[in-house]
Parts: sequence; C-alpha cells; structure tokens
Amino acid sequence: MAAKSDSASYPKTSPLQKMLLIGLGLAFIIAIELILQVFNISNRLSDEDPFVGFENVYPLFGEKTLANGEKVYRTNANKLSFFNDQQFLKIKQDSVFRIFCFGGSTTYGRPYRAETSFPRWLEINLNLADSTRHYEVINCGGISYASYRIVNLVKEAANYQPDLFIIYSGHNEFLEARTYENFLQQNKRLKKVRLFFDKFRTYRLLRKTVNRIKQDIKPKKSKLKDEVSTILDASAGLDRYTRESIQKDQTIAHFRYNLERIIKISQGQNIPLVLCTVVSNVKDFSPFKSEHKKNLSEDNHRRWGSYFRKGIELQETGNFTDALKNYYESFSIDNEYAELAFRIAQCLYQTNQFKLAKKYFYLAQELDVCPLRAPAGINKAIRDLSIQYQIPLVDLQPLFADAQNHYIPGSRYFVDHVHPTIPAHQMIGEKIAETLRLKQIIPSHSQINPKKLYEIYHTELQKLPADYFKEGILNLAKVLGWAGKEKEKYEILRRNAASLQNNFEYYYMIGNSAVKNGELDAAIDYFQKAIALNPNFSESYTNLGFALENSGFPDEALKNYQTALKLDPEDYVSQANIGRIFYIKNDLEKAKAAYKAAIKMKSDYPHAHEGLGVIYYKQGNYDRALEEFRRATSYNPNYAEAYFDLGLIFFDEYKTDSAMVYFKKAIQCQPDYAAAYSSLGVCYYRKQMLKQAIENLERAVSINPNLAKAHNNLAVAYHSAGKIELAWQHLQRAKNMGYQVHPEFIKLLKKERKSRNKK
Repeated sequence: MAAKSDSASYPKTSPLQKMLLIGLGLAFIIAIELILQVFNISNRLSDEDPFVGFENVYPLFGEKTLANGEKVYRTNANKLSFFNDQQFLKIKQDSVFRIFCFGGSTTYGRPYRAETSFPRWLEINLNLADSTRHYEVINCGGISYASYRIVNLVKEAANYQPDLFIIYSGHNEFLEARTYENFLQQNKRLKKVRLFFDKFRTYRLLRKTVNRIKQDIKPKKSKLKDEVSTILDASAGLDRYTRESIQKDQTIAHFRYNLERIIKISQGQNIPLVLCTVVSNVKDFSPFKSEHKKNLSEDNHRRWGSYFRKGIELQETGNFTDALKNYYESFSIDNEYAELAFRIAQCLYQTNQFKLAKKYFYLAQELDVCPLRAPAGINKAIRDLSIQYQIPLVDLQPLFADAQNHYIPGSRYFVDHVHPTIPAHQMIGEKIAETLRLKQIIPSHSQINPKKLYEIYHTELQKLPADYFKEGILNLAKVLGWAGKEKEKYEILRRNAASLQNNFEYYYMIGNSAVKNGELDAAIDYFQKAIALNPNFSESYTNLGFALENSGFPDEALKNYQTALKLDPEDYVSQANIGRIFYIKNDLEKAKAAYKAAIKMKSDYPHAHEGLGVIYYKQGNYDRALEEFRRATSYNPNYAEAYFDLGLIFFDEYKTDSAMVYFKKAIQCQPDYAAAYSSLGVCYYRKQMLKQAIENLERAVSINPNLAKAHNNLAVAYHSAGKIELAWQHLQRAKNMGYQVHPEFIKLLKKERKSRNKK
C-alpha cells in the first residue's frame, strides 16, 4: 500500500485567509511606520553617512553665561584650531536675522581670520542696506573641512534658530583618505528602488540596523577622527596622491550625496539655503602633482621627456612659439601630465591665444593628481542640485573670470591656489547679498550706497592690528609649504621681509625654504637669527646643522645637532643626523650606534633605517643592509635613496636585472635622480644595450653636470659606440672634476684619436 504524502495532513489555506494574512502583515508594517513617525524615530535627518563614520562628533558651539547673565553660544575651545571664535545669543531677538556660513578655509578667511572673510563683509553689506533688521552672520568655516564634516555642523546649527544657511564648499573633498563601497557603482534601476523605499522610516530603521551589524562584523566605512587629519599632513605628503588613490568619481559622488543631505536638512526644518560655486586660481598657480598616463612605454617616456625638457628651455628664454611645438610633441605622446598642460597654457597666453590658453589651464587643473582645487565635477554637482531642488545659487565663477584677465581666474583675485584676496572676499560678500535680494530672501527694496560701503570697508581694515596681516603672511607661507609649493612659499617670505623683521617664526620658515631652494649660506644666516630670537627651539638647531653639514662644515653641524638633542632628548631627526656626521668622518661604529638610538626613539623612521643600511653595506654585510633598506621603503614607499641603495647591492652582486628594477623605482620616485640614471646606464652597458646606456648616462649629466662618475661612464659608452670625440670630451670633464680616470683608458683614447686624425 502506497504511503500518504506528508502534506495530506495539513488543511489547505483559502484565498480569503491568504488575503487576511497579507492584510495583517501590511497593517503591522503601517502601524510600525506610524509609531516611528509619532516618536520621530529614524528621521531622515539623523541618517548616518554610508561612506564615512566618525570616532566622535563634538559640537562646535557650547553654552556660556556672560558676566551680565546673558546666555550665549560660543565656539568651544577644543575647536579653535580649526574655527574662528564666534559668539551669538542663545535666545535670538525678534529683530535679528541669523545667517550661518559653512565651508572650509575660504569661508574661515584664510590666510587671515573671520574679520576679513566674506561672511563678515556680507554682514556689513546687509546691515548697511537694511536698518529694519540686525543681520547676524556666523562664520562656521572649518580649516580643511570637507562636505561630510559640514553635514554635522549643519545638523547642529539647525538647533540655533537659523534664518538662512549659506554653503561655500568643495575644495577639501580630496584631503582625507577614505574608501568607498561598491554601491557607488550600483545601476540606476537599483538606485531608484532604494530611493523609493528610503521614503519609509521602517525601511530606514531596518537598513540602519543591518548596516550596523555588518559594520560590527566587518567594518567597511572609512572611520575618520573627530578632527581633520589630511593626507598632506602625513610624512609622505604629496607622494601618497596617485591618480588611482584619489577615487575622483567616487569622491565627487560622495560630495553630491552630502550636499543633498544638507538640502534635506534645511528643507526638513524650513530653513532657507543658498549654494555657492567655488572658485580657484587657474592661471597663476601650477598643478600640485603630475603623473604620466598608465602603461607609457620606456621609449615613449624618454621621447616625451626629451621634448618636454627642450620646451622648458625654450619657454624660460621667452621663445614661446618654439616651446609650444615641443610641448605639443610631448602632449601627443602623453596628454595626462598636468604640468605639461599648464606649460602649454602659459605659452598660449603669452602668444595671445587666450581662448585656447583657458582650455589648457582648466585641463591642467583637472589633471592635477593632488586636487586641492575642486575639479569641474564639484561645481557641476552644485549647479545640478541647485536646479533639482530649486535652491538659490550664487555662481561665483563668472565673477572671478572677468574680461581683464581674459576670462581666466588668476592672482589678481587669489593669494594662493584657492584663497581669495581681501578685496575678492568683499566681492563674494557683495555677490551673495545681491543674490539674497534678487531671490527675495531679504527685502529687495534695500539699496546699497557703494561709496558708504567702501568707506566702511576701509574703516574695518584700519581697525585691525598690524600683527593681523603679519600672521596672515605666515599662514599663507605655511599653506604653501604644506602643499609642497616651496618656491612660491620662499617668494612670499622674501617679498614680505621688511614687515616681518624680528619675528622668530619668519626666520625659521624662510631658513627652511632657503635650504630647499639650495641657498645654504642664506639659510645659515636665517637660522642663526631665529636662534637669537628664540634659543630654546630645538628644530632651529637641527636645521642649522643640516645647512652647515651640506655646506661642508660637519663639525659645526654636529655641535648644533647635539644642542638640539639636549633641548629635546626625543629628537630622533637630530639623532639620525649625528649618525650621518659620524659616517662622513668614517667612524662607522659611532654612526651605527647613533642610527640605532634614533630607531629606538622612532622605530619607523625611514632615514635612520636607510642610514644604518648604508653602514652595513659599507661593512660588506649585504644581508643586514638589504633588511634595513627594505624597512626604509616599507615605512616610506616613495623613498628614492633607499631604492637606489637596494639597486647598488644587486648591482655589486651582478644581479643586473634586479638592480635595474630598483634604479627605475628610484627614478620613478625622484625623476631628477642623476645618480640613479647613471647607474641604470651602466646596467644597460653591462647588458650590451648601448643606445639605452648612452640615453640614461646623458640624462644623468644633463641633470647634474658635476657628476664626474657619470661623465666617465658616458665616455666608456661613447667609446664602445665608436664616438671617440664625444668619449674624449666626457673623459676630460670627469678628469677635470678630480675623478680618478683609468690611465689605460686615457692612453687608449689618445691613441685612437691620433689614429683617426691621421686619416
């Protein structure tokens, strides 16, 4: 007898019962949705950023009680490194129209402070034009603050009785390292589905719960500190920026997402909002970092470099037309190198081809691998969201691209790459005020008296102490140095020398710039003046020691390093420098002890590991040397000297292919590394690749004409190629520099020259 089916024992569910069950389920979900709405749970405004989280979020303002008993909100002391000191009444008076301005260092007022920022000039403008209200403009510009940090500020400010939010943000989006999940790449249909369900609090609560569980199991969001820690603040600085690492499309998408969150916060609480496009110095500020396109062959790289260097030579002599011809040849080989686009633009501008120059200036900004100036996608996102949500827009780009500059923003309006001059801040304030009247956010009947306005501007500037402007110059120099623009920093400091006399920080900073620009005598003088003004600052002695060491005074350098170490017993830089002095003196054991002491102070200090590796190399202990050099490159993946050292070890062991890998890596890290080109040329010579050998040796002596060994090696390569006269010329150069040329080689060349002359 056949067994009965298991399902036979269960009663069938009727269609009516099914409908009832579905209805009960929907009723349950609707009930949850209503409860969440009543108790304001999982409000969209409180949703977390899916891309980044924060270790802590501390409020910008704290409640204080004044001597007269009034309650105010004032910038918290722990925020004053990033924000201006601002204060406003806890209970807003009826006549007050309260405006919050959000953004980064431009909103802050850098290189100065709030007193000369556009929010201050906006406040003056509004109060002059309309006596029926008191306009109170609060500066919430945070140094290096990006949009994802500004969202938290906007959330906080929504609690302070605001009448208007103004956003000027976009330049800082690439400053902090973070990663993005794959859902940035989701298809449009899936995004639409998510946006539909995102309207419901039940879905948002469920999604938030699931995300938190996933985050606990395997965190995917970038976890940012409560305050800014930029990529440029790290020891590797600019080296950490690559075309791939900046995640340009994802970063712009994240910016757009944050701006949309700000819009929803303001709309959700009926707070008017104004967006501003951001502006930058396109014409008179070169890219921060350039990078060649991917998979550029060695031969194309060589050809590109040959045209590029020739173009620079011609440009510097004022021959812009011929410079352009060479630059265009380079551009046809690699059109992704930002500095090349910038130089093309400069030459076009000099030859009055302004429309084309503008195209290349903007291309240079777009190709910049370190985008400290907002790429075009940032302003596009601002404009798109302004249209989508009908948010008033202050489009500042046309204001800064006027006919006088051929519609290309430049140094007329900027003190550096993005920070406007004080008159330009005034322009921004005026443009925002004009837009507020036009959009009827404030009374449109209020008229401004331009003469009276500029009189007030003048009076306000006269009130500021002299130190205010001195501090601004030093801040500007710090920003330029932080961003790797040492030449520009040095020029700013030298240009303002008269106003900064007897300022310790000035002498210390200009001393550092002088060292980096190779002016060692001037650097020594600057550091000595800094020490005279502040004898207890250890770094002045360290840097004076470095300048003395590189000027050929090792004993004097040693004394300064030792003084620095007495002032700061944990000064690992001076300790490592002491090791280098003992190495110069050929006291290898003392050098080794000094480097080990530096490593004990800071175990990941790459220069100490590289220095210790050199000692082991000199002592013939290649295994220990390799170990130290590899540690150095692990702590600094862009440490050219350590890669060069690794190449030397493999070269000595006749592992030529391995040596070449490291010499090329050294050149990649430092494109003007003459010794690496010379050694790479010798490797090619070993492999009987004469053409490549000569090319690399020629590059070495073109970078450093005083590299005697490279001249000798080039003479050998030319001789093998049958170019006797060229061989003789370079041999003589090496000899005149004191290089010990092999006597037999001299005899051989003399004999061959004599033989050729007879013919």
